[in-house]
Amino acid sequence: MDQIGTGPEVTVIGTGLADGGTLTVAGREALAGADLVIGASRLLELVPPESRAQCYRGFTPGDIMLLINEHPRARRVCVLMSGDTGFYSGTTKLVPALEAHGCQVRIIPGISSIQALAARLGRPWQDWKLVSAHGRGCDPVPLVRDNRETFFLTGGEKPVSVLVTSLAEAGFGALEACVGEKLGSPEERVFIGSVAEAARQSFDSLAVLLVTNPEPRTLASAGLP
Repeated sequence: MDQIGTGPEVTVIGTGLADGGTLTVAGREALAGADLVIGASRLLELVPPESRAQCYRGFTPGDIMLLINEHPRARRVCVLMSGDTGFYSGTTKLVPALEAHGCQVRIIPGISSIQALAARLGRPWQDWKLVSAHGRGCDPVPLVRDNRETFFLTGGEKPVSVLVTSLAEAGFGALEACVGEKLGSPEERVFIGSVAEAARQSFDSLAVLLVTNPEPRTLASAGLP
């Protein structure tokens, strides 16, 4: 995505999985040529050592815009986002703020946890119901009841343990649960078992969940045909 503006060129980069091994070539090239790089501390570690860019921690659109304004001579700016820029990413709110500032915006997507888990399982993901339970209200029961495969981003008040416990208590304990824990890191672990078995385990906060319901509820439409 490219937007015409009068401000600096800002490249928003999805950095992919935890260890940076899935950072794309395009992302690395953008970082190598940047004057200013903004992102979370662990993401700033991805900046090539030979880069001369100034690096600053920034999370919210307000913080990022403030840093850009404080460095008017930086014409090539990179903003780092974890995972993919198009899946529950801060990119959604950042891009309008950049455009309003007159920045020339370019987006380089990253490898998401959806893709990573699907690859580990050897399954396609195009038909999964995609849900974020991270910082959002989320009742997993109706979602799993009505969909064959439901993928959950987890975290905050809704870690994997809370989701699978709710499902087990609702009578879905026999369904298959797949948990991808710390995907892309040396401590990566993929659990495959029943929802009830998952409810008896503990998982890291950096985890995603896929629940498979082979017989989802189908609703008949109301009214005359």
